[in-house]
Amino acid sequence: MNYPETSFLVSFFTNLNVAGIRYAVMRNSETLPESLGGSDLDLLVEDDNAAQGIIDIAKRVAVENGGAMTVLYRTGAIVVCLAGNGSAGWWGCHIDVFVGLKYYGLPYVDAYCLMGNRVLEKGVFYRLGDETDVVSFVKEILYTGRTRKDYYPRAREYFKNHHTIVENLFSRFYGEDGWQLLKAILSDEHDAIALKNSSSVLARSMSKAGMRMYSPVCLLKVKAVNLMDRLSRLFRRPGFSVAFLGTDGSGKSTLIEHVKGPMEQMLHSKVHYEHLRPNLIPSLARLAGKPQREGPTTDPHGGKVSGWLFSLVRFTYYYIDYVVGYWAKIYPILVKRPSMVIFDRYYYEYMIDPRRCAVKLPRGWARFWSWFIPRPDLILCLGGEPEKIYARKPETSLEEVRRQVDVLQKFCNSNSRAVWIDTTASIHESVDVALTAVIERMAERYK
Repeated sequence: MNYPETSFLVSFFTNLNVAGIRYAVMRNSETLPESLGGSDLDLLVEDDNAAQGIIDIAKRVAVENGGAMTVLYRTGAIVVCLAGNGSAGWWGCHIDVFVGLKYYGLPYVDAYCLMGNRVLEKGVFYRLGDETDVVSFVKEILYTGRTRKDYYPRAREYFKNHHTIVENLFSRFYGEDGWQLLKAILSDEHDAIALKNSSSVLARSMSKAGMRMYSPVCLLKVKAVNLMDRLSRLFRRPGFSVAFLGTDGSGKSTLIEHVKGPMEQMLHSKVHYEHLRPNLIPSLARLAGKPQREGPTTDPHGGKVSGWLFSLVRFTYYYIDYVVGYWAKIYPILVKRPSMVIFDRYYYEYMIDPRRCAVKLPRGWARFWSWFIPRPDLILCLGGEPEKIYARKPETSLEEVRRQVDVLQKFCNSNSRAVWIDTTASIHESVDVALTAVIERMAERYK
């Protein structure tokens, strides 16, 4: 079976091998090179030069497969996200490049020894040997204080049969006390509480061993670089936000569902969805104890429009959500890791369809205050022939659909972050335009 990402993966590994880059796939290699199997791609290298070589090749191969690099940032690993439209359809790939294996800047396993045991798999890519069972387990308890999947029993089984290899991989990074503790964990089964307690002891042993292995200046530099990598995400966030605007019948829900799949594969995380606003604070209807509506709105203009005073109260209340809700709820999602937040409608609805928002305020009021709210990275404006849109959902009137399409078109033409999509064309054409816009805007951040 030919998966959408097959062409990229095969070409990517072929180019790595031709370039002579020394790397190894760390885990989840069973479906490679045909597919990622719903996982990400973890690669281990020994130095920054090899890591940069991988990034350069990934960018070039992505372009050759109709795509681009959409995310690049450094945390515990160098994270590279790529996506595009290849011969088999839309594909996405999330790659974590590990320059050695480190815990807050200090190595917790000998990467050189690991790479010495790598295996050429299917004649296409190199993977690590079975000792990765122990590596994965140690990484889990260091970072989280717990273990998942079946890492622990597999690590104990490998240690029982390959004691010397494990000692060569780990012992010098923990000091004698730390190594004896790790050996005891791998020799006799520990419960979850014991593992959590042992993880902090292992971390302290690593720090002490690191102080003996490295000079104070070197350790300070390691810690400073690690801190700067984390702080840099505050100013160059790896996440991306998209707002979908359009009148009822323009196909927002359908298009959002088609966009989510490739984006989740690329980011290796679920797309975060919000309707209209950040939703940090509850709706006024919920505060008033009114029953919550289930399912989509079938009569968007059926509600009573508030008078001037209550319109101002309603607008101000929700405006707080757009500002405070963004910084308290949405921004942390965008900063923490590669992610995508999708808004089904956004603040601009107050400018395009104030009646839906049940407010009646002076013309230009919502437009003026729009300058002070956080803006999505990309705004997809969905429109087309009003007659076709109205035929899909005759919930207002043809006249109202014409008005909204016209207002939205003018808004799109005046906003540098907005892209127009004619959703009265086929769904495949609309999806192609939407995904192309998303990938191009994400890629622009790294040009």
